[in-house]
Amino acid sequence: MSESRRLRVLEFIRPTTGGAARHVELLSRLIDRDRFEVHVATNDEPDAAFVRRLRDDGVHVETLQIRRSFHLFDDLRALRRILRVLRTGDYDLVHCHAAKAGLIGRLAARIARVPAVLYTPHGFYFNYGLSWWKRRTHIRLERALGRLTSRIVATAPREGAQIVELDLATPERVSIIPNAVDTEAFRPEAAATDAARPLVVGMVGRLSPPKDPFTFLEAARLVLQDHPNTRFVFVGDGELQRPAERMAERLGIVDSVDFLGYREDIRDVIAGFDLNVLASLWEGLPYALVEGMALGKVAIGPDVSGCADLIEDGATGFLFPVRDHETLARYIGRLLADATLRERIGRAGRAFVEERHGSTRWIRRIEGLYGTVAEQR
Repeated sequence: MSESRRLRVLEFIRPTTGGAARHVELLSRLIDRDRFEVHVATNDEPDAAFVRRLRDDGVHVETLQIRRSFHLFDDLRALRRILRVLRTGDYDLVHCHAAKAGLIGRLAARIARVPAVLYTPHGFYFNYGLSWWKRRTHIRLERALGRLTSRIVATAPREGAQIVELDLATPERVSIIPNAVDTEAFRPEAAATDAARPLVVGMVGRLSPPKDPFTFLEAARLVLQDHPNTRFVFVGDGELQRPAERMAERLGIVDSVDFLGYREDIRDVIAGFDLNVLASLWEGLPYALVEGMALGKVAIGPDVSGCADLIEDGATGFLFPVRDHETLARYIGRLLADATLRERIGRAGRAFVEERHGSTRWIRRIEGLYGTVAEQR
């Protein structure tokens, strides 16, 4: 590689919404363009705002059709398409994000002999309550793909430890770079003074099995017994939206639950929360909680990888056992009843994010990793 040429990097990602997409968008916007030329390859979705924003920011974007689930012929077509992109792009490094791009992209990168291949899982699929044999199959697949990978980038310390424990990669090929947020863009606003305003408990995330919206609804039912004016809000769409709506009806709480669907104005939506909840079965390091903490909103999350790396229980937020809706309800009720506690924990969460998850430090670590891996290869 010429000393004067910028390092050419392809970020490859399937989802155009959610935390992984926000990760790629922030990276593409903040990276030093005097040193790096970043392109993005992603799913071809009609009217994808993600693609429009990248292009408006001057990022070259290649689009291709990638199914979420496994489909042999469609996946082979996607593999051929990304191979063409790699062979004509003269890339020094490919960085794959999330499971599907991690599968297709790593195979394509090695076939095309790209010098360096990185992978960020953003939460491993095998952690999401699979049967033992499906979990074992996915682990074996990740282990095989790990041999094609120059470096796996974990977004949380526990995730990094799991990669080594399951022999998905050797320790020297694992980097831990926690997710970050633009703390200037996500700055707390003055608290609303309307005492009659109902308090809002929100959950941001795709309504899919890994996010477990049903635990959130069960907790809402218990909370509403003592705090009947509370609003519970889902932000996101997905295959479990209709089942979750039916469950709200069955529990008799449908008038207190709002399903907002997918929203682009995620900062403004979270700014309207009083409590910011996740009920996931597993996480990498969830953007929904990081962004909420940056906005001074109290985070309540399950005691799983990512959430536990982000939340110090009782200090920067609260942790509850997975699927334990009763403990989740107790925390929500306690916080709804105590405005002083909400304010104190919210301030502590904001300070923690400023110190540990600011975007300036994060992008410098990404740039350093890219430079190091490219030199090694």
